[in-house]
Amino acid sequence: MNIFSKLESWNDSKARESLIAMFESYQTEEVILIVPPVAHLDRPSLALHILQACAAKYAGTGVSVFYGNIAFGAWIGEEINNMFSYLSPSYLLSERLFAETAYGNSLLGKNAEVAFNAMLRDYSKSEDNCVLSFSDLQTLALEAKHWVSDIAKLVVSKAPKVVGCSTSFEQTAASVALLNAIKDLSPETITIIGGPNCAADMAEGVASLSASIDYIFSGDGEIVFPTFLKQMKAGNLSKDRIIRSLPCLDMDLIPTPNYKEFYDQLSYLIEPLPRDLCIPFESSRGCWWGEKHQCTFCGLNSNNLKYRKKSPIRVVEELEELVTSYPAKILAAYDSIMPQSYYTEFLPLIKDRFNEFGIFYEQRSNINLKQMGQLKEAKVDIIQPGIEAISTSLLKRMNKGIRTFQNIATMRYARIFDVAINWNLLYGFPGDQKEDYEETLRYLPLLHHLTPPILFSVKIERFSLYFYKPSEFGIKNLRPLDSYSEVLPEHVDPRKIAYRFTCEYDSGSLENPEIIDKLKNEITLWRSKWLPKEEINDPRVISPPEKEETLPALKVTKVANDKYTLVDTRGIAENMNTQTISHEQAYAALVTMSLKKLAISREVHQWAIANKVAIEIDGMHVALATANPDLLGVFEAQNT
Repeated sequence: MNIFSKLESWNDSKARESLIAMFESYQTEEVILIVPPVAHLDRPSLALHILQACAAKYAGTGVSVFYGNIAFGAWIGEEINNMFSYLSPSYLLSERLFAETAYGNSLLGKNAEVAFNAMLRDYSKSEDNCVLSFSDLQTLALEAKHWVSDIAKLVVSKAPKVVGCSTSFEQTAASVALLNAIKDLSPETITIIGGPNCAADMAEGVASLSASIDYIFSGDGEIVFPTFLKQMKAGNLSKDRIIRSLPCLDMDLIPTPNYKEFYDQLSYLIEPLPRDLCIPFESSRGCWWGEKHQCTFCGLNSNNLKYRKKSPIRVVEELEELVTSYPAKILAAYDSIMPQSYYTEFLPLIKDRFNEFGIFYEQRSNINLKQMGQLKEAKVDIIQPGIEAISTSLLKRMNKGIRTFQNIATMRYARIFDVAINWNLLYGFPGDQKEDYEETLRYLPLLHHLTPPILFSVKIERFSLYFYKPSEFGIKNLRPLDSYSEVLPEHVDPRKIAYRFTCEYDSGSLENPEIIDKLKNEITLWRSKWLPKEEINDPRVISPPEKEETLPALKVTKVANDKYTLVDTRGIAENMNTQTISHEQAYAALVTMSLKKLAISREVHQWAIANKVAIEIDGMHVALATANPDLLGVFEAQNT
């Protein structure tokens, strides 16, 4: 499918015409911060609007936020924009789009077609069922030059004193291209850049990309950005090109972001609006678990795992201000992990306050029945628990501090309370064993009544323990992915830019690809029971179909004092679809307990194992069935 048969060139596009018209009436401040492409169209930039609010409150300086990603997305269309936004950064396709414009490289950089074909292979696509072809990608990169030129002219026409870009994921080349073009047109304009791609020593790498960038901000900007603006007004700009952050320790001092510019620009440039608009907020930074035991593969929070949180009442006040000002479907917490104290301090405060929204939070995967009920009552009904494995051996390799029975319990409770969960099943760990995945494959068919995962290979990321302590994990020859040197100019050291790395290490899963194929096939089958065919391989889809009765089930229902019905539609051939069971059998199907302290007879335990309504793992009798929350609560109370 050739997208340019229906997509106009930038110069002839309606998107360009609308953007120019918007800028004619766009009243900007003396500082303009740009969200570069490619980024999601369904949410504002929390980071830039926080800086905007801090600049106003602490420096008395007006800041405008210009959504370059919306201007770009309005032109290429939401479907193609989403493709770029959700792709793994391993291919650097978004970086390749702007590589020639930013660095003077060859179009799309080196080996671009190889990277494109790798993306097709990894996402089980062909050019026929992908939203664009390699030829389209080349054309888009050529057209991107004109887009950058126009954006620079429009921004400079507003005569700002400072123009900045925020770069995360694959926004660096677009940022450099824009700032280069702006500096060429207006040498007196101060150009700045910041964001996750400037964290720690990555700032030095970004500084080497272009002499047109005056200042690089590294880390949290709530303190240093207003300070910089005050110094600018005083004519006393920093002599250091890289401005290192001071962490914001009192998060209650961060003012509420104002998202008006996002909604104004989105409404002006995009029609129809994205379906599931999202309002981002944050209640904490860092990771309270990672402070004590960093997960081996996790590179989030750069080198600042120190945990900080807002007071619950401050978060409530902020949310109330946001939801009364802007339309949205989802309130998304950008926390790495929800504060543990929020179960008692925060969730009761928001119960019945935000019922028209779904609320998203990342979680540890040791949620109990009561806690899942608290999440549901507070409308936190979309969560991402760090499940990652159905193997305690693998979980220990990750420093998770969680066992498999806890992961399964979290999945069960989510199904019981109809809480959507987004979770990944990972493979390819340093030092993993083939047996870890053979164990996993024994259990997965028994879990088809619970939300299925997306399968991913482990990536070696900057700031992870794999990156900092490779020898401890048998990692050798750690180096940036080849795609970085294919995109970056030759004088730049990819080791100071790269977020993802490659290396050599022993791995039972990677050395036995048939195991990975079995995992892929099993998860594809599992997802096919939950999702329409066209969404089976879509990592964005986490919510089940609206009709609960269409999903696989393993459910206990009480029909009399000592009489229960067990419905099993998981598709396990030897299992009966429906059977009448006793109270003790229902207990075995619903309650997880130590094998050393079974509260049921050995005969009933063996019945549960034989009927696959429970499994033995971690020295536990692990129940798999679901039930009404009240019924399950009664049974679990009997086990205390």
